[in-house]
Amino acid sequence: MYRVWLLVSVFCLGATGCTVNEVIVAEESDLIVADEPVEESKLLDVGIVEFAPGLEEDNDARETGIYEEIRLAETKYLAYHLKTTLQGTGHWGAVRVIPSREAFTDVIISGQIEKSDGEFVVLDITVEDAAGRHWFDKSYEMQTGVTSRYIQRPVCLRVATATEAAAADAPGFGAQILRGYVTAGLRRTPRCR
Repeated sequence: MYRVWLLVSVFCLGATGCTVNEVIVAEESDLIVADEPVEESKLLDVGIVEFAPGLEEDNDARETGIYEEIRLAETKYLAYHLKTTLQGTGHWGAVRVIPSREAFTDVIISGQIEKSDGEFVVLDITVEDAAGRHWFDKSYEMQTGVTSRYIQRPVCLRVATATEAAAADAPGFGAQILRGYVTAGLRRTPRCR
């Protein structure tokens, strides 16, 4: 009888011992959409370079918990998610994920994943135009939520909003001017990083 009681007690303690009741909800942000369609000739095309993984060469996944295969998948996923966010605004022409900075397009967004561990995401983003003008560098971070369907959406929305604001403030800004640089292939040589 004592063994049965002991076994039942251990089972009950084991069944309730390790639970977490904290639910982290990702921050909510709204997408700023164009009120009315913009004339196609006035829209700038955007190229988003697949993000750099931000891994050390001597990264040991067992020690750091950062697996190269997962981080490489995130470089593509985050760039694609930013692409769909920018497309959804209606403020841009063609938005594409491109393999390198060598592709000619009106606006180039590049970045690096500084941290991504399943709970926190930190991205360093750089935006430049075809004329070689630097629009901005900014670091974006957020805590993802367990219940979030679109984990990185708030980060992408902040990048989209900042890019739109930079486009409005860019000196000599204009789709025709930038397209002239693109067609002539006059974009300056990309910086080494």
